[in-house]
Amino acid sequence: MFSNRKKTLLIFFIAFIILSSVCYFFIHSTLVSKKGIDLFYKNDEIVHIALEGYILEQVDVNEKNNLRSIDTTYEIEIKKFLNEIGRIRMTVREIDNGDYFIFSSLENFSKKPLKVDIEMPFDELNRFSINDFEQFPVNHQHDKVFGVDPTTYPIGLISLYDTDQLKKSMVISRNYVSKKMIQNYNDGTESVIRKLESENKGFDLSTDNKGVYLNMPLYSTGKDISENWVMLSEQPLFKNEDALNDWIERSNTQYRYVNKWYTSEGSYSKLPWSIEPGEKLGYGRNLSMMQDDPALEHYNSTKERYFYNLIINSVNNLMNFQDKEERLWRTEYTSTWLKSEYGIQAPYTDTRHNEKVSVFLKDISNTLGIKELKDVNLVYADFLVSQVGIGNIIDIDEGYLITDYYSPTQKKPTHVSLNHALGEMYFLIDAYKQTN
Repeated sequence: MFSNRKKTLLIFFIAFIILSSVCYFFIHSTLVSKKGIDLFYKNDEIVHIALEGYILEQVDVNEKNNLRSIDTTYEIEIKKFLNEIGRIRMTVREIDNGDYFIFSSLENFSKKPLKVDIEMPFDELNRFSINDFEQFPVNHQHDKVFGVDPTTYPIGLISLYDTDQLKKSMVISRNYVSKKMIQNYNDGTESVIRKLESENKGFDLSTDNKGVYLNMPLYSTGKDISENWVMLSEQPLFKNEDALNDWIERSNTQYRYVNKWYTSEGSYSKLPWSIEPGEKLGYGRNLSMMQDDPALEHYNSTKERYFYNLIINSVNNLMNFQDKEERLWRTEYTSTWLKSEYGIQAPYTDTRHNEKVSVFLKDISNTLGIKELKDVNLVYADFLVSQVGIGNIIDIDEGYLITDYYSPTQKKPTHVSLNHALGEMYFLIDAYKQTN
């Protein structure tokens, strides 16, 4: 049994520990909330992250080599005392021409609103100009399959100067706030989409006697994901003003077919209503959009570095999204009509999308001389041949046609789109010429 003296000492000791912990976290929280946290890339400060009233702690940094780019990803925990209430992820994607993408993401685990300031300092620069993409209006038309896509386009092209000399050129995005929605299945698989909550234009540019400062805040209303991106170059992203204006006009008039919501893990675009989980404002990593065909088209005609950067970004998002065992691209969200008609659920193989991705990457290999992509189409060609072996075909008098979809869960072979069947025939002919 403890004596009264020992009991008293024990109580004082416990109280001291508790009080010390409270004081530590109060002081630590106060200091961190005022100071924020600085992230450095190659010894240069890239961003200052600030969130008043919370502890910010960098917990990880890792580097990944891609095709013609390098990713450096920083993980920052947001804490309220001992509890992690959110996480900031920032990926710097350095392109081989010296340009950068900076992807920022805030995942808020709590129900409370958050506003994280993503501040980029540009020392010794003294003025800026903005070419706003809003110069052309967007006509948000209703589509019978997709409904209305309320997203628009990046904020614009910003040029930073030292007096009259251009020092930095960048395109900055809007802020996309979404909630992840998941449909779980009995076999352990899942269908994943995002529900768009808002697209925000919030940003701030300012100058003082030290330089120019850009702030691209990440807004959160709670239990959501908030994202934005910036492309940064020390060279003009657009040398030709007509090429810039053509792209702005296309971005606005064809906004549904031009990517704007980029993340370090792929671009998100509007999905049809016939998805699971059911959501009219559902967005996802659609393979036909993750390949930046418009950027490749404009690069071939203009050679502007903005389009080169988009192409390299698209290549690496696609290669990172590729299934590492099958080396194919699988759709990660369920189509309700495919599920009801054929029993197909995510993840599954859409042969139409895989053909387009393979052709896109092969075209880039030829255009940019990326030898690692030279034979990327042969994996899909082998897959088509394997479909014959498992009977995923439709017999016709003259032979057979390979079906449009494949999934281990399907109840029967799916339909065949004749235009896609012709595309497959050309695809296999090219693969034969390539390999004999």
